[in-house]
Amino acid sequence: MEPDDFAGAELRRRAVNSPEEPFLFFRDQRGHVSWWSWARAARELEPGGAAAAPEVAPEVVPEAVRDWLARLARAEAHQVAAAQRLLERLGAGPERDVWLSWRPLEADAERTLALAAVAGGWAVLREPADPLPAATFAWARPTLIAAPGPELDRLADDFAALAPRLLGARWRRRRLARLRAVLVEGGGGEDARGARWRALGGRPRILSLAPGGW
Repeated sequence: MEPDDFAGAELRRRAVNSPEEPFLFFRDQRGHVSWWSWARAARELEPGGAAAAPEVAPEVVPEAVRDWLARLARAEAHQVAAAQRLLERLGAGPERDVWLSWRPLEADAERTLALAAVAGGWAVLREPADPLPAATFAWARPTLIAAPGPELDRLADDFAALAPRLLGARWRRRRLARLRAVLVEGGGGEDARGARWRALGGRPRILSLAPGGW
């Protein structure tokens, strides 16, 4: 398989095996959370993709969502290899993984994660924001989160501040119950970050993702 066909081939395979399973979640132009199944996303990469899926009015789908898929389909060999290494390191989780994507795919790390999502069958919530709102993180209850160390520290602080005064510890534990891995881009600070997330009520693995070491 050529690298630049990797995402398309994986989408087509999953569209055959699990056509209606939700894959890509996003906010439409009305601000509502919508989603595409594997089959819908695979059709988007076909010639005339929008026209191939008349059940979704094209005007309510942000162009950035289509652009995200189109860029994902133009993978490079080192990004595909990195995605496969990442999946090997993570191993299989107890349930289907959920990953939050908010950064541009121009970043190598983000595209690698997106390719891993397709190959690993993850559900993806695509919500471009800088920085990622802690409220989105709390609402989505992801199994995987990845970012540079300082961004993860900021997210942890903002998440902690969201908890209500009454029964705040339980509120945090419930929203971190599915988080199985925190991926630290650039590496470093694993012990301190592990302690921080445990103090919040989670029990994720802390994986250091040094440059080129996915």
